[in-house]
Amino acid sequence: MKSDEQFLKDRIELFEAEGWLDLMQELETIEDNTRDIETINNEQALWDAKGQLKVLGYLLSLESATTIAVEQSGTTPH
Repeated sequence: MKSDEQFLKDRIELFEAEGWLDLMQELETIEDNTRDIETINNEQALWDAKGQLKVLGYLLSLESATTIAVEQSGTTPH
């Protein structure tokens, strides 16, 4: 099992990868499109969009949540 410090170090390395940056840009575009209420034409689509936005919000905030965890742990992941 990984230590918390190693887990955070691995997360920080993930965020520095070019693929992560590309993914974040794509997810931001998807989030913008999902928030467009003009495309929601029934109640089920509204609930689907709400669920999608919840997952997108989690992924888009993962880096800042990890940064906060690193600061609170007092460790240096690099």
